[in-house]
Amino acid sequence: MNLNQKFEALVAADPNASAIIFEGKLLTRRTFQAQVDGLAAGLAAQGIKAGDVVGVGLANTPLHLMSLLAITRLGAASLPLHPRSAPMARRRLISRYGARHVLVQVLPARVPPNAGMTFLQVDQVLAAGQAGFADKPLPSQPDPSSLGRISLTSGTTGEPSSVAYTHANWLSRLERTAVGFDPATRLLVGSLHLTLGNILAFAAMLAGGVVVFSPNKGAAGSFAETIRLYGVTHASMVPSGIKSLAAGAPPAGLAFPSLRQLRIVGGALSEHLHALARTRLTPHVLLPYGTSETGVITVASAQMLQDHPGYCGTALPGVQIEIVDEQDRVLGPGELGEIRVKVPLMPAGYHLDEARSTQKFKGGWFYTSDLGRLSAQGMLLIEGRSDDRINIAGIKMFPEQVENALDSHPLIKESAVFTVPDPQLGKKLVAALVSESSAQITHEQFLALCQSRKLAEKTPADYFFCEALPRNPNGKLVRTELPGLMNAAAAVHSLRKKG
Repeated sequence: MNLNQKFEALVAADPNASAIIFEGKLLTRRTFQAQVDGLAAGLAAQGIKAGDVVGVGLANTPLHLMSLLAITRLGAASLPLHPRSAPMARRRLISRYGARHVLVQVLPARVPPNAGMTFLQVDQVLAAGQAGFADKPLPSQPDPSSLGRISLTSGTTGEPSSVAYTHANWLSRLERTAVGFDPATRLLVGSLHLTLGNILAFAAMLAGGVVVFSPNKGAAGSFAETIRLYGVTHASMVPSGIKSLAAGAPPAGLAFPSLRQLRIVGGALSEHLHALARTRLTPHVLLPYGTSETGVITVASAQMLQDHPGYCGTALPGVQIEIVDEQDRVLGPGELGEIRVKVPLMPAGYHLDEARSTQKFKGGWFYTSDLGRLSAQGMLLIEGRSDDRINIAGIKMFPEQVENALDSHPLIKESAVFTVPDPQLGKKLVAALVSESSAQITHEQFLALCQSRKLAEKTPADYFFCEALPRNPNGKLVRTELPGLMNAAAAVHSLRKKG
């Protein structure tokens, strides 16, 4: 059975059940499916067929979710093209993966000559498909082995790689991701351009639940308002948003009593932020660990996070985890090494990238580039990315260790540490700080913070303030841009001189 057949069976079971909440309106499963069919018919009329790749550059609305199903209904594959990405980056993706058609919200004012692609305005495709749907039936259902999605990696270290997902791959990830979903689920959807975003949305729908769209995705106020207004039960957010949401919580009680699951995604969860989320937002905090290539690997429940701070859970059913050294020797409990994993229906490599596939997919394992430890009970502790590990005069550290300490201060919203050249030590540690409010942490307070958190040799030599940290459209921190941010800062403060 493919993804479309799964949803069509759900529609047939109860066509009048709610499927979507958007802009205060309810869409039934029957209405949702009718619009998927209309979009599929409109895309077929444009010549899109099995095996094609269709770029999707849409806003986070129900039409985006419908379009993903409409594309797979024809046996084609969707390619995410985030509207916030640079135009040149989107054109490279379109060219690399051979997308001849691109679905957009609004047609561009100008299309480069000989672009080799056609832009399609999504509402016009829907209208044309609905008008002519009865004239020409849709093709037969695609096989589960058909390619349905080209999933992009985070791309924090350069051009993103991709993984090709068949319907079978996609459904396998849905099953592993849908922890705690049921017919009473009301999911506040994340970015549908991200694999996790669309997987959570489909998982909620296939569980019989409802997908809720925020009118202004990404704004903290809108996020909170949507949860309260529609009784959202499941939501996800990045760690850096916890402080802002907690600041807006009522003086007594929890900000989101309706939440049964708050997934923290896209980064490590410090003990301080976990305590803040648990006591101010909801006690039902979950911490999954996974990769773009494999999907979810572990999930730490709320109880596990309290009992074993810093750990991100044990392997999900069917998932294997090993810690290995640089010679691929399996390490014992508590030893630090690279995390490698096997998951059900795991892709064999990156799409159209044999060289990188050889580096990361070896012997049936995927090598994550994350460094961590396994306890004797099989619980996973992530130390950091091997690419990000810092060594200053023999003092080794992971950026997250310092950032978690700095982020514990109420005047610091988030931080990022990196190195720059230094005439004395060869390089020095620098911290970029984003203030939580208009008040900035003072020099004396910053020094006291580093001392109280026992950073010692891991104390930044310099620090500066910035409006926001550089992030890609996936929300991931782009560490390579931090030195440029420092050069543009109004002032750089030194602890070495005053400390």
